[in-house]
Amino acid sequence: MLVVGDYSGNYSGIGNSVALGADFVADKIKLGRGKELIIHREDDKGDDIKARKIALKFSLQSSVIAVIGHSSSGNTLSTLDIYGTFKVPLFLPVATNPQITQVSSEKKWDNIYRLVPIDNFQAAKIAEFTKKKISNQNKQSKKSALIIHDETTYGINLGESLEKALSNQEVVFSSISNSDYSQINKSLEEIDSDVIIFAGYYEEGGKLVSDIRKREIKKPIILTDGCFVSKIFDYLGPDSGELYISFLAPDISKIEKVTPLISKIRLSEPDAKFSDLAYAPFGADSIRIIHELSKKILSEKSSITRKELLKCMNNEKNRNFDKNMMIGPYNFNLDGDNIMGRNYIYKLNTNNFNEWIFEE
Repeated sequence: MLVVGDYSGNYSGIGNSVALGADFVADKIKLGRGKELIIHREDDKGDDIKARKIALKFSLQSSVIAVIGHSSSGNTLSTLDIYGTFKVPLFLPVATNPQITQVSSEKKWDNIYRLVPIDNFQAAKIAEFTKKKISNQNKQSKKSALIIHDETTYGINLGESLEKALSNQEVVFSSISNSDYSQINKSLEEIDSDVIIFAGYYEEGGKLVSDIRKREIKKPIILTDGCFVSKIFDYLGPDSGELYISFLAPDISKIEKVTPLISKIRLSEPDAKFSDLAYAPFGADSIRIIHELSKKILSEKSSITRKELLKCMNNEKNRNFDKNMMIGPYNFNLDGDNIMGRNYIYKLNTNNFNEWIFEE
């Protein structure tokens, strides 16, 4: 079993979180018939070229029956053709870009289970929250939002999803790229938007929040889940103002099934923030699902192969994976997307500026 992600690059918090969750569960489960799930970690450093090299290396090893990863939609898309060609079962605990499962389905690879909700879910939640926020502060008929996205695959796709979702909520919007700073300056000065939404990763998101507040613009800002890493707090402080963020899991500190996992992680990392741990349950649940499928296979076969796992994955679509799951239930449609996924909104804690508080 390969768990691959960014363990030492800009998004190492995400990669390490997934791996910690996977390790926690793998230590506790048994398959029977003398079989066990052996976890092997590989660091792609968030780099597409390195990710492809790792994908090819382990796709050529038949003993690797499944892969859990990567730490971003971009890295996942870059490796998709390799896993698809070699028919490697792929479990996604992070990547949210809809194109991933669309491509797999179109190519007839059908090798994916995505545990996290796709970008469309997140966009719909943000649009709904934006409309509610605007309605509360602006009783006039006009409701408007400014979307700023970075130039990553994730940011561009999510920006487009936000445009559709805001239209569905009848919220007027303008949309620009974060790379065009002159346009941002013009937009911030001329567009009378009620809410600013940033779709992208934490480096650009953090800088943007800081820059907007330095201009003494007090409008609410909503960040997408690409900013849900502890490094974002390096850019935040008393001047951050009314700041929200979307994420694809509820407050895990309030979920009883997650408590043992958090307790174990805090033994070695006592200062770990919620955002450092938030993907761990998806890593754990990936292992749990593979465990369930593997036990089903071993009830009829003497060994587990990629072919058998892939067949079982596709036979078990449209069923609920709920028992023993930390965050589930999960129900995978024919494309492999989890139709039970949800997104949530958090607000910056203005008492210490280094944690998020669950909003809705």
